[in-house]
Amino acid sequence: MDNIKKLEELGDECAKKDNHGEAVLHYTHAIKSKPREYRLLEKRCNSFHKIGQYYFAYEDAKDLILMAPNNPTGFLKRATIEFETGNYKQALSNFRKAYHLTRDSSISEKIRQCKEKANKQESSDKHLPWIGAAVGLVIGMALVVADYMLWMNKGYLKNPLLKVALIISNAYLFFHTLKRYRNYISSCRSSLLQPPPLLFPDDGDDDWLKSKND
Repeated sequence: MDNIKKLEELGDECAKKDNHGEAVLHYTHAIKSKPREYRLLEKRCNSFHKIGQYYFAYEDAKDLILMAPNNPTGFLKRATIEFETGNYKQALSNFRKAYHLTRDSSISEKIRQCKEKANKQESSDKHLPWIGAAVGLVIGMALVVADYMLWMNKGYLKNPLLKVALIISNAYLFFHTLKRYRNYISSCRSSLLQPPPLLFPDDGDDDWLKSKND
């Protein structure tokens, strides 16, 4: 017990000095000796969050919820991480769960901000490919006009069908390019909450930093 207390104090000292990477190591060693200590897990979650290790902080937040489902702390930490990584819909759900447990007015403000972000993100994701199609149409028409101005129907685009095909193909190209870009951005947001790739997959112990307990 004294060793756990000492490790916690070392972690607290490191956290006060903003040395959260080292604090994580001390908290992790303490958690290995006392796996179900809510306080230690909460502190490690904070330190993971401070150093931008969103996946590990997210996992700790989920464990906090499992350990104390009626405590709003786990939901707030999980929602905050989701909000910072741009996963606004998930964050909105967890902010609401925390609010139902506390009725704290500051959380209701976070819900309002999160709802605004989620609506903007949804609108942007919906309209981005069509904006690309409009840009493609404009560029296609500009090419047709430029060809006519330079060559007066003696250039490459003599056939009207060829002109129409160029405009439509440009719109199609830009539509799908921005659609892929939208999907890529969405994938990037989700990947921030996914486990990092294994550097040494053959070692058999890929979770040396974060102790997961049965």
